[in-house]
Amino acid sequence: PGGGAGNSSPKVVILDIKRVGSFVAFVLKATDASALDKWLKDNKLGSTPENDKWLAEYVARDFFYVAFRYEPTKDTNVDGSLKAETVRISFKTPVPFYPYREPTHPANAEETKERAVALWLVSPQALAPVAMTKEGGKDVWVNPFAEGWRRDKMPGSIIANTLSDDDKKLVDEKQTYFVQPLEDQKTKRTDYGDVVFLPEEGVPAASREKVAVLVSKLIAPGVKVGGK
Repeated sequence: PGGGAGNSSPKVVILDIKRVGSFVAFVLKATDASALDKWLKDNKLGSTPENDKWLAEYVARDFFYVAFRYEPTKDTNVDGSLKAETVRISFKTPVPFYPYREPTHPANAEETKERAVALWLVSPQALAPVAMTKEGGKDVWVNPFAEGWRRDKMPGSIIANTLSDDDKKLVDEKQTYFVQPLEDQKTKRTDYGDVVFLPEEGVPAASREKVAVLVSKLIAPGVKVGGK
């Protein structure tokens, strides 16, 4: 599946299709932004010029995508109203990251007035959010979030008791965790890159190379990242 002609490699490849609650989820890999835009439209997945430009940046960064198409069944759409489930997306990554970039909508659009974000970060080690922005025309590293009351080394058994049976498998009850509530109250994210969460004590040497690749692709394409 995908695009392309003859023996050329397809520009959009479907890696997986599965039903997730009221949605059909498509896992995609794209090497061409225009082909991805066409695929979304051909498969009845909405997009806008602002979204297309935003997605193009991630095509250049060699990312994968999960596209959700809302297709409720008769069982989930009994009374005709729009309903959907909360969806968890899981993937492997050398360090956590948050897709902080957003499509740039017109300045007078209603949705740009409030862009508050609240995150809960649970990890075996304390992590620091790092992003890149511009100050005085120069690229600078910043912490884009304010941290609330952090709980250090909370037993996994306590965290597990607050989760559903399905979510308990995400926690090792014998492990201790740092629980970090993070808030961002900026109304605009212009000039900010995505956020990577790096260990406060430094990236271990064994994973430093993989982390550097992720940081360079996600935050600062073309910028070499090294050291601790």
